[in-house]
Amino acid sequence: LVDLGGVARAHKMPSQGLRTLAANFFGWRISKGSQCSNWGLIELSPRQIAYAATDAWIGRLIFLRMCEMGLIPSFRSICDAQQADGLEVGGSLA
Repeated sequence: LVDLGGVARAHKMPSQGLRTLAANFFGWRISKGSQCSNWGLIELSPRQIAYAATDAWIGRLIFLRMCEMGLIPSFRSICDAQQADGLEVGGSLA
């Protein structure tokens, strides 16, 4: 596990949360609308599922971007392997 906020703090980045890191690195706005909903329900709503999936997805992209920037040097081989497999950081929220 890598604490992305901790990496951001260690490099004195002004943003440390996933939402603001996503905005700064990719120019994307991540909605937090479902964050405060009832996660204790037996069945999650489609919005909650989309929120959880987006949270995991953007975390991975931020990790890879930080890796590309040399902010997480101990994981550089993972980033290189992702690029060798044709998996680039980026994409869209569409």
